[in-house]
Amino acid sequence: MRIRNKLVIILLLSVFILSSLYSTSTYALPPNYEPPKLNVNVNNVLEHLRKLSSFAPRISGYPQCEEAAKYIADVLSSYGYNVTLEKFNVTVPYEQHSELVLYTQTGAQVIKAYALLPNTIETSYTNGLEGEVIYVETKYGDLRDFEGIDVKDKIVALKWDSEKAWRWAAYLGAKGIIFLINNQTRFTEYDNYWKRFWVPIDFPRIAVNEEDFFKLYQPGMQGKIVVKMEYVIRPSYNVIATLPGERKEAIMAITHYDTWSAIPALAQGADDALSAATLLEIARIAAAKKHRYTLIFGFFSGYRQALQGAREFVYKHKDDLLNDIRFVFELSLSSSSTNAGIFNRGNFQSYYPLDYDQATFAVRQDFIKLVNETYSKHYGFKLILWDYSPTQAEVLRLRYFDFEIFEMVKIPGIAFGSPAIWEGTATPQDTYETLTSRKDLKPGEVAEKLGSTYLNLLLYLLDDYPDDILKLYAPGRVRTLEGKVVFFNESEGVYKPVPNSIVIVFGMSTARQLPFFVRHYFVVKTDSNGTYVIHTIAPSDIATYAIFPFNDEPPEGPVKYAIDFGTYMRGAFRARMHQAVNKIESSVFRAGTLVFFDVLDPDTASPVSEFLPVLVIDHYTQNYARFFGFVWENVGFVPTPEMSTGTLVVFENPALAQTPRFDAVVDLGGTRWYAAIFNNKTRGYNIKPGTQVIMPFTIFENYIGFRKVDEKRLQEAKRTGLFVD
Repeated sequence: MRIRNKLVIILLLSVFILSSLYSTSTYALPPNYEPPKLNVNVNNVLEHLRKLSSFAPRISGYPQCEEAAKYIADVLSSYGYNVTLEKFNVTVPYEQHSELVLYTQTGAQVIKAYALLPNTIETSYTNGLEGEVIYVETKYGDLRDFEGIDVKDKIVALKWDSEKAWRWAAYLGAKGIIFLINNQTRFTEYDNYWKRFWVPIDFPRIAVNEEDFFKLYQPGMQGKIVVKMEYVIRPSYNVIATLPGERKEAIMAITHYDTWSAIPALAQGADDALSAATLLEIARIAAAKKHRYTLIFGFFSGYRQALQGAREFVYKHKDDLLNDIRFVFELSLSSSSTNAGIFNRGNFQSYYPLDYDQATFAVRQDFIKLVNETYSKHYGFKLILWDYSPTQAEVLRLRYFDFEIFEMVKIPGIAFGSPAIWEGTATPQDTYETLTSRKDLKPGEVAEKLGSTYLNLLLYLLDDYPDDILKLYAPGRVRTLEGKVVFFNESEGVYKPVPNSIVIVFGMSTARQLPFFVRHYFVVKTDSNGTYVIHTIAPSDIATYAIFPFNDEPPEGPVKYAIDFGTYMRGAFRARMHQAVNKIESSVFRAGTLVFFDVLDPDTASPVSEFLPVLVIDHYTQNYARFFGFVWENVGFVPTPEMSTGTLVVFENPALAQTPRFDAVVDLGGTRWYAAIFNNKTRGYNIKPGTQVIMPFTIFENYIGFRKVDEKRLQEAKRTGLFVD
């Protein structure tokens, strides 16, 4: 009891000391303070917005994104800032060409097509997937839509607004999907999650114009899908602009300018550019005078590559500029509402210790007071959010902020802007025309009210904040992962590199009470030596990482090399970044792919939501395979029940593993038996390397597997007079 009391006293003293160190005693504004009330020029914002939207697709790594960076740099230079373009490399699915060929009575007719985001590493690349094209009208978005329709080995066409019906087409044995879109199609942020598999399944998906399709379509006709999309390493850019102040210490104003889309070729990202367009106008006004603090503007790309632009900036400047940055202030706007929010947390990591809360408390309290007492009344809006809780956010509507990367190295930051993002942001309908024509979207009004408020809050920080903002930067927290993908060469007895591999690294929380709320992942391509680097990865007290390497060269067809969990496994499933540079090797093996759907937990009859072990065993001897791998599908890499589909992909090479035929068994662990037994009706599976077999009606396959095993054991029990488990 005495020890517990002492611990409580120590904790309270720590809170008191931190409060005294990081904040003022009253969190009060300067006496008789008259806040600035400057206004952004909405016409200037809308012109920047129009221009940025014209660089499409503005996805990091695409040439149009580089054009946008140069435009931003030119504008900032014209305002008198010292501007630099900081280059880094990004791994991105890059589409060169896609088309749909329909074979009519008059010959082959070509329709422009657009590839969808990859099934993790599988980009839908195909030189020509041919088959009968069948249109399925969807009313329910599920299995009921396919009643009486045979889609096995066919290319299924259905409307985009068909929810998850396309997954049922794959479940029933279809070869590929054609999504039909038009100007009225409703796209949402959910499409980024649910219009692709989150495991490496070779299942091509394209989108085409609905009118073009129906002009040519006839039931029973043949067609061909062509997709030229590959993962490539391409340059991307941060735009950094500096205005020297009276002091060397700096305030940094940031946002991102790139965008994203479930259909990468259709990515104007107008709403996604509203923050950047507004911040450009704010930069014009802020350049009119010299401020107490040095002012640095950061326009980052790589936002949807796990905030890569911010991560690269922090790594590049860890020994110089970060020593001067005292506070990071982010602008995050969306045109769907003029209400406002102040964010001191985001979903990149979700775990924020006590010292971080104290470091931002004083500034946040001042901002809340200024907004509530002055700016909300002056500009006519409401502040409805000021304490964002990452762990309570809706699973598919999370908020990520570049300032979170600075926070990982103890530079405090806050975001101001819209409390929620429009559902159409970073989708094909996120266009300048949509934003300026729909009555429910108000880009100009949002820029005027929230942009002007941000401007004035920034000026308060630069010139009027009553206390020095202490230097809290901790350079020792800048961590780097240097990885390498290898395979075991049995004939030489050594591990050798696998060039041009794709590695998926996703984070998991180190806090037991927050198991699902480290919510970021990286997709990186290795170089010719099989190596890759991830800069400014979360330190060991924030996240652990699972590393899944694959190789899909050449990109036509299924995975060629898959993660190896067998005898020669290298790497770690829960890797932590304890050091400044963390070197980790991960092993793969040449494999074939076997896909199972709807693997259910028998206790709940629901998809397995844990990363359960899968036993890949020799069909005859029941010994473990020497080489094997597997991966469960959790949409968005989120292992929660609502994001778990029960889809399981098993990788095997019977010849390499000396396992002529194999079974796959899902082990529930503990005293329970198995969730699934797959033995191909007691024949075992034989999957050749570089090939893929999708098991339709997996539930029935599992039932047969259990029944055959039970029959065999019953016969043995009768024969021997003994009972067996």
